[in-house]
Amino acid sequence: MYAPIPKHRLFQNLTGMTFGRLSVRGYVGRVGYNNTWHCTCECGNTCHVSGGNLKSGHTQSCGCLQKEEASKASTTHGKTKSPEYRIWFGMKKRCLDKDCENYHNYGGRGIAVCERWANSFEAFFLDMGSRPTAKHSIERNDNNGNYEPGNCRWATPIEQANNKRSTVLIDINGVAKPLSVLAREHGLDRSVVVSRIARNESADSLFRPSELRAKKLTFNGITDTYLGWSQRVGIKPETISQRIRRNKWPVEKTLTQGVSK
Repeated sequence: MYAPIPKHRLFQNLTGMTFGRLSVRGYVGRVGYNNTWHCTCECGNTCHVSGGNLKSGHTQSCGCLQKEEASKASTTHGKTKSPEYRIWFGMKKRCLDKDCENYHNYGGRGIAVCERWANSFEAFFLDMGSRPTAKHSIERNDNNGNYEPGNCRWATPIEQANNKRSTVLIDINGVAKPLSVLAREHGLDRSVVVSRIARNESADSLFRPSELRAKKLTFNGITDTYLGWSQRVGIKPETISQRIRRNKWPVEKTLTQGVSK
C-alpha cells in the first residue's frame, strides 16, 4: 500500500519513471527528510530510494550494479595477484597517497601518474607488458619525470641504481656514464676513482690501470701481486696497500688480519 502523492505544485511524482535499472512503483512517504519511493530493480529485487538519489543518478540499482562493477574490476584482466599489478598499485600509492611513507620522494616532489595509467591497470599493462624477469621493476628514464608511456621501462636493480638522482656521471669522450659502471668496466674499485677525483686528476687518468696490479708481496714462499693476494685472502687490494704504505704493517699482519680461517 503506497502513501498518497502530495498535492503541492513543487512535488514531482516519479511513479512509472525509470532511473538506471530501477523502475519506480509508488510513493512510500517521507523517511527522515527525504521523499522516498518504492522501486523494482531489473534483477528482480525491490528497494526504497530517496527521490534525490534517483534524480541525481547516485542510485541506479538495488546494489547489484556496484557488485557487478567491483567484480568486473577485479576479474577483467585476471592479474590482480600478479607482480605487474602490485607494481602498478605501489606506483599509484607512492604518487597519490599522502599517507604513504615514500610519498615525499614521489608525489611530494611533483611526480605524477598519467591519467591513462592511473585509471586503468589494463592500459598500464598494455603499454609496459610483462616484466622480463623477477628482478625487473618499473623505472623512469627521467627521474624527475612522471610515470607515463615513453618515460618508463622495466629495469634491473643495477640499472635502477645507475639512474638514481645521486648517481655521479663521468663524461668520457662525450659519453656520460655512472662512475660505478666505468670503474667496474676498467676493473677498478669505485673508491680508487673517487680518490683520484679528490686529487683533481684529469678525466683521462681517472680510469688508468691500478698500480696495485703490478706491485708484489711475498709471504710463506708465495710471491703475488696485491690484486692476486686480494683474491687469495679476500682483502681489497686498496686495503693491502694502505696497510703496507700508510700503516707500515708487516706483510704477515697485512695478509692475515681480519681474514676468516
